[in-house]
Amino acid sequence: MHSSQLRFPLRGKGCHGDFWKGDLRRPIDLSDICMVQQPHSVGALSVAILIEHTERHVKVGIFISITATCLLVGCSTAGPRSEIGGDGTLASRLVGTWQVLELRDTDAAGKISYPYGEHPRGYIVYDPTGRVHVQVMRTPATPPFAADDAHGTDQEVRAAYDGYIAYFGTYDVDEAQSKVIHRVQGSLMPSYTDTDQPRPIKITGDDLVIEGKSAEGSFYRHLRRMK
Repeated sequence: MHSSQLRFPLRGKGCHGDFWKGDLRRPIDLSDICMVQQPHSVGALSVAILIEHTERHVKVGIFISITATCLLVGCSTAGPRSEIGGDGTLASRLVGTWQVLELRDTDAAGKISYPYGEHPRGYIVYDPTGRVHVQVMRTPATPPFAADDAHGTDQEVRAAYDGYIAYFGTYDVDEAQSKVIHRVQGSLMPSYTDTDQPRPIKITGDDLVIEGKSAEGSFYRHLRRMK
């Protein structure tokens, strides 16, 4: 009898791992152990394979642990850049789904307005791959068109347009300036498409505040992290 250590090739396909073991024809001792671990990433799998070899048979126990990230955001690692990690930076704390609580504008004379109502409905999503999605609706919501959605009057269509924000793209975080830059790829508002929209941000616990100056005065957005 002698001791030896085996290496087991491992392939991983998302959360559905595709595993196979190496050649077991070599003799091994009772307590031979091989540990195989995939690199840490979204959807990474850690697999420990314990082999007990006796004169009659080989027992293989496989223990699979799936990272919490995989459970929360899926197993795809596709994205425009490396995923943002949970390292305590502003960028990592920004990742998540944020519910809009307040959207307030103030003009140069100090007059406050709520362009989407005092209780707007919507979300801003910052995903781990660096993509942003913004959807906000005025409340009360725009009523249905008298005919149907494809045959609204000019007034009805305008009311629907004025009562909704929608755009998507990628984002970057300027840690030094405490800003997020929305790099808009498509927008309901044509003038936003293919522009960069910087936003000063502050995160306190589960609250996100986007606040800054605008051409007309200032803006204030309050959001809360969804759990």
